[in-house]
Amino acid sequence: MRPQPHPGVLVCRDDARGHVFILSGRQTATWPNHGPEKYAKFAYSTAFGFSVPVGHGDLSKGAFDSVLALADDPEHFRPRERSRDCRVGGDALFSRWRPWPDVEVETWLLPALPWHVRVHRVRTGRHLWSAEGGWALDRTGDDGQDRAGTGHGVAVDVGGALSLFPAGASGIRDLLGARTGEVVRAAPNTNLLHPRTVIPTLRGELAPGEHLLACAVLGLPGTGAGEVRAVWESPPRVSLEKGALGLTHGGKAIRLALGASP
Repeated sequence: MRPQPHPGVLVCRDDARGHVFILSGRQTATWPNHGPEKYAKFAYSTAFGFSVPVGHGDLSKGAFDSVLALADDPEHFRPRERSRDCRVGGDALFSRWRPWPDVEVETWLLPALPWHVRVHRVRTGRHLWSAEGGWALDRTGDDGQDRAGTGHGVAVDVGGALSLFPAGASGIRDLLGARTGEVVRAAPNTNLLHPRTVIPTLRGELAPGEHLLACAVLGLPGTGAGEVRAVWESPPRVSLEKGALGLTHGGKAIRLALGASP
């Protein structure tokens, strides 16, 4: 992992699988078409192309990969469009953003290869629906039959969602048990690399007040079902302490103080 403070990114390299991705916090541009999708997502990958929306009304049209999208009605979701603050320090990248004047989100991004971890503290003055997406995965050959256990298709379990196709695997796990998993078959031609993709997604609702969300996101390009299952069943672990969140993965432990940015 290489921190890059000036652009506000962490560069992560999974040499075992030839996968390079960045965790991003400062990049933003509102002037081009689909500026937030091109610059303001949480993560960008050499293996998984990013997506842009083709409409509103459901998550398939929104194609919300690598974002936490929030809505104050069940249909019109907003991802992060710009960061009001971004700092890189230690093993984490911090950003603060406001989708509405009375909603503030603080986001910490941490590498845990081949995963990355996202932690969000949401303070909201309104009821919200949330959808947080992992990597968008090419679903070429998808016949609509969900059978990830045999090496093809999608699977959903308690607090997580996993997709497995010939292009590789993409998954997302809720680490605090507050959300449910589903796999969104994104609308055609939303992704820059592939005509049809799936996006593992966590769904939830947030009442007015303060909430803590945490998830682990997995991307394994061109990986067989056996390795995927082994990695999927060994995600990073988190524990809540007084004013802090503890993260353990691969024998490494990180304590993230939630009262301040890195």
